[in-house]
Amino acid sequence: KAVPFTDNFATFFNIKGKRDFYYPSEIIEMEVVFALKKFKEFSSVPVMSGFNFLEEQGLHYIQNSELNQKIMVNSREYPVFIRNNSETVQLGNYEAMLSFILKFRALKAGVYTIDNCIVKTQAITGNYSNQTDFWGRRTRETVAIYCKSNALKFEVKELPDKNKPIDFSGALGSFNIEVVSSSDTDLKVGDPLTMHINIVGTGAWEFVNCPDLNKISAITDFFRLGAEMPPGLVTEDLSRKEFNVKLRVKSTAVKEIPAIPFSFFDVSKCQYVTKYSKPIPIKVFENTNKVFSFTNSGLGVSLDYDEISISREVFTDGGNKYSINGT
Repeated sequence: KAVPFTDNFATFFNIKGKRDFYYPSEIIEMEVVFALKKFKEFSSVPVMSGFNFLEEQGLHYIQNSELNQKIMVNSREYPVFIRNNSETVQLGNYEAMLSFILKFRALKAGVYTIDNCIVKTQAITGNYSNQTDFWGRRTRETVAIYCKSNALKFEVKELPDKNKPIDFSGALGSFNIEVVSSSDTDLKVGDPLTMHINIVGTGAWEFVNCPDLNKISAITDFFRLGAEMPPGLVTEDLSRKEFNVKLRVKSTAVKEIPAIPFSFFDVSKCQYVTKYSKPIPIKVFENTNKVFSFTNSGLGVSLDYDEISISREVFTDGGNKYSINGT
């Protein structure tokens, strides 16, 4: 059966600030606009079907934080925030308009096409039917109408290998790095130090990782730290991602927490950028009170300050002798 399409109903797909191409994991915002001619308003939220949408093409949908409706696409629900206007389509001859923004990203390079979309909605004609509601009032007449959307095509390219920094870990956007210490900067050798690494800016926070301090010799030569970097936490206003790193000072030769680099790909400039935190001056003194702890089984040894070796000798009477070698 042929679908009864009408010129009085239109659907538009528009990418906000559309560029010639994008990069993997970059967030893309698409506005979907439904518009009516010769009809007063929508009786229901339009339903879209019959085409390859986000998941069908391997595109990753990103849910908005502000929601008020659910849109059905190929029998799948997408929570969205629907408005009664449009950011990309002029009202023109249209009498009613609904729109919402879909955010998504492509994780692989390629050419993507969103087309052949069939949209159905119920529109209010402005006339009254012969039916009445619970209070005996005549209900307004509605009619089912259909339209096809425009085709939308965009290209995603691989990130360039040229000039890629060694410490680049996938961050896309525009960022800066701030490092502050929550601990006293007058320390003894072996004292714990907590360092807050804040990545500030805009971009895809899922791909913003803590700088790998184990690969920075200015850190590993003078500080002890864990093998794994913390996962970090994005603030509610999405303005920064915070990482708390714990480390210990090795030597009195340490004069500062050195500048820490953070590299990202700036999609607006199509280039890699490396930013550095400001060094933090510290004072380190000798520590004469070193305490080493271990369990009676000889396992789970806690080496708080220095590299040492512990050996155990077991006697026939059940006694244990521990030997601690090191500085």
